[in-house]
Amino acid sequence: VLEEEARSLNAPFFKLMTVGMPYIIAKWAMSLDGKTATHTGDSRWVSSEESRQYVHRLRSQVDAVVVGIGTVLRDDPLLTSRVEGGRNPRRVVVDGQARLPLDSRLVKTINEAEVIVATTALAPKERLEALEKAGCKLMVVKGKERRVDLIDLMKKLGERQFTNVLLEGGGTLTASFFEEGLVDRVLIFIAPKIFGGGEARLPVAGVGVDRVEEAFRLKDIRVSRLSEDILIEALVEKDSREDRK
Repeated sequence: VLEEEARSLNAPFFKLMTVGMPYIIAKWAMSLDGKTATHTGDSRWVSSEESRQYVHRLRSQVDAVVVGIGTVLRDDPLLTSRVEGGRNPRRVVVDGQARLPLDSRLVKTINEAEVIVATTALAPKERLEALEKAGCKLMVVKGKERRVDLIDLMKKLGERQFTNVLLEGGGTLTASFFEEGLVDRVLIFIAPKIFGGGEARLPVAGVGVDRVEEAFRLKDIRVSRLSEDILIEALVEKDSREDRK
């Protein structure tokens, strides 16, 4: 009875129980021409106030928000949930060389929400000690060419019973999650704006696929409106992830 609905509702728990990793929701906001920022790096604000409130509510429902160190250095985000009565997620920074600035807003608000720095054994010891002294939790995982092994990171989060994780990029990290077959669901906010610019930031960067037939495929697509924005929600087809493992 209602098998598909039940599977969808319990998908995060099922994934954690079967593969030992959390359910990954990749989220981004972009202009109509597919840019997450202008060529100068300005991204405030791509989406509408209503869309941003939606994201804040979502943050209050997940176990963690994951972001790359490049985004932190560029945008200095808070990644908290500004929802009355809501809870803040734990904030995970993928940072292979422990470059998270001690004066970043993440570190300054560490008493409001836990900051986990996912790093490698190759990170400078003095940086690791400074971050730990500032109150950050260190999660040392396997490294791939001085970068964090994302599968090992997800397994370690799974061991800590992280069920739902919101991936907020940027483009390089999001591409890596797709390439590792880790993304389960996408939330894409499309604003009716045109940025242009060949060097403007993309939501999914990396090398990309060689052929159209190799693209990650989406299913169970839902389209809705949030103010003037369009929200696309979809699942990543399982076989399009496993083909790349």
